[in-house]
Amino acid sequence: KHDFAVNVRVAEPPEWLLSELTESLSHSAKYPDQSDAITAIAERHHVSPASVLPTAGAAEAFTLIAAAAKLRWGVQRPAIIHPQFTEPEYALQNYGLAPEHILLSPETGFRLPQQLDTDPDLLVVGNPTNPTGVWHADAAIRALGSDDCIRVVDEAFADMVPQASSITGGLSRMLVCRSLTKTWGLAGLRVGYIVGDEQLVADLRELQPHWPVSTPALRAIELCLRADPAQYRDEAHAQREHQIERLNSIPGLHAWPSAAPFGLVNVTGFLHESRLTGAELRTRLARRGIAVRRCDTFPGLDDTWLRLAVRPEREVDVLVAALAEIAAESKP
Repeated sequence: KHDFAVNVRVAEPPEWLLSELTESLSHSAKYPDQSDAITAIAERHHVSPASVLPTAGAAEAFTLIAAAAKLRWGVQRPAIIHPQFTEPEYALQNYGLAPEHILLSPETGFRLPQQLDTDPDLLVVGNPTNPTGVWHADAAIRALGSDDCIRVVDEAFADMVPQASSITGGLSRMLVCRSLTKTWGLAGLRVGYIVGDEQLVADLRELQPHWPVSTPALRAIELCLRADPAQYRDEAHAQREHQIERLNSIPGLHAWPSAAPFGLVNVTGFLHESRLTGAELRTRLARRGIAVRRCDTFPGLDDTWLRLAVRPEREVDVLVAALAEIAAESKP
């Protein structure tokens, strides 16, 4: 099977990491101790340990933020920049908050506006954004909303881009959510953390259950943050550029530029020429053992879009050949 749908970069963790995580299981009789992981996060990002909170993946981070928004911060006007990963929206909705959608357009390259037509008291933006792959300058994010607005920046894929994190621009009224699962093949371990405004982080810590992050996950934080992802980042960059070039060679496809280890592909022309719907195209790819991510579940997109994880050249060749076959068999 060729999986272009799931954004985890590797099928399993590197051997050195897997070995260390296996050794950490010998400490399973003890309750987890976050202190070394907190130190690793603080040192990596040059922040105070009081600004750091390990979490069971970014999903727990979004749930904690939604809980604090409702129970601690009195948020009444949340907003989310879309298209965007939908977990933050579900978390807010589960606490009775209905976030406004601020839709970005392909006509502007899915770039942020210079200002908003609304005044949110909590704003969520992905960087690089899933699924568009766009990296937004930190200044552009901070320009949106008032000084009192809490900005939540989803940087789940930020370790795979060379640009500076929002963490470096100051943490007042800022919460940056990070994940280690995508780059290091740790999705099943649930490894993430928040870096942000000390008071906001303190509120989140009060709402977090005891021992929320397992000993192996905490060890993974230490190890991954002290490793250098540059090799993987450079590899993904080369693979992404090759993938975009190959996809754009197919009539009717438009692979968008991306800063992330995934990217958007518009298939409007391909569907028209092949006389297929988006669902039919995905079904025909699935019959050939190829999984792609539908995009009609992302606000602002429809089934004329696909999100494709960046994969090695040999897998891209399989995908391109399958698309050529589908185009040929659909002709009268």
